[in-house]
Amino acid sequence: MVEKKGLAFAILTHKKMRLLVSVAGVAFAVLLMFVELGFINGLLDSETLLARALDADLVIMNRMKAYIYSDMPFPKKRLARALDIEGVESAKGFYMQWVRLKNTHDRKIHSIMALAFDTAVPALLIPDTRTYGNQLKYPFTALFDRTSRMETYGGLSTGMNVELETHQATFIGNFKLYPNFSTDGHILMDKDNLARLFAGGRHANILDRPQLGLIKLAPSTDLAAVQKALSAHLESDVRVYTKAQVIQRIKDQWMKEQPVVQVFGLGLIVGFAIGMIICYQILFTDISDHSAEFATLKAMGYTNFHLILTVISQGVYLALLSFGPGLAASLIFYSLLQHLTGIWMAVTPVRAGAIFLLTLVMCMLSAFLAARKVIRMDPAEVFG
Repeated sequence: MVEKKGLAFAILTHKKMRLLVSVAGVAFAVLLMFVELGFINGLLDSETLLARALDADLVIMNRMKAYIYSDMPFPKKRLARALDIEGVESAKGFYMQWVRLKNTHDRKIHSIMALAFDTAVPALLIPDTRTYGNQLKYPFTALFDRTSRMETYGGLSTGMNVELETHQATFIGNFKLYPNFSTDGHILMDKDNLARLFAGGRHANILDRPQLGLIKLAPSTDLAAVQKALSAHLESDVRVYTKAQVIQRIKDQWMKEQPVVQVFGLGLIVGFAIGMIICYQILFTDISDHSAEFATLKAMGYTNFHLILTVISQGVYLALLSFGPGLAASLIFYSLLQHLTGIWMAVTPVRAGAIFLLTLVMCMLSAFLAARKVIRMDPAEVFG
């Protein structure tokens, strides 16, 4: 076995320039797969970042609400009823509303997503949002998401005076949440300031209709038991979820209903197919160039199984040599895409492992297909 692996590596590395070109070709396929997977996960991750940041054990939502950014509130009195259940320590409203923003630079009006809650009691697991809790109680103060797509909003900065709806407001600080496919940016304020923006106008009773209900449980409380009790106790117009269920619900909805996810999924398959073609051409050419050597091995008594194993070993080596450069290129590309789009993109060990396995399978399948030339090879024809 060691001998076959040594032979495979020797054949693959015999011509250094060809090896570099081969590695570059397969690394390009690795990059393609990483990019397509990155878009899928970037979409799903960015859409669930807010759900992940909620400081809650359970979340109450309108039963029709699937996307966290969809405008489907529920009656606030459901939160009061939630306190009837033993183990529920607090039930807070979390508000989300599109707001018209006009900054002092371009004087253009843009829509931005406002997040609001009682800032005296933290509702998000984002450190920056907790620092300004008391200051956000002052009228018409807010924070802006520093990772928002600034080209959309003409640039935002701390200390800037802006117009929100028809009121002058001041950004006293910032936080980091990232934009997504639903919104180009976020601002954050106390719920009373959100009510002030719409006082006497549309959404005048906005505080009576929260988008989310954040439930905190007493220590050592059985999460599943309280969730079941709340579901039975509350009216049928709402559902009670764990944070993990909210995140999964958002992902499932995007995967099922949004064609963009399917397009990126198809792109991943295309990247795999392109990689197979590249790898096949590399190994087929290598076999053709070393046909005399393979014919000699056949004449010496090497079986087709041993020769196929040699070619497959070449494919494995090619995968191992190409994955590192492909991963490095992907990290650079992810950083560039994140800068250009604002979408949070991350390479996790699990995702890197998945692409590595795809690369390994891709190269081994290509090697197996290319090895058919070795099986058909007749030593008498080669040396005749």
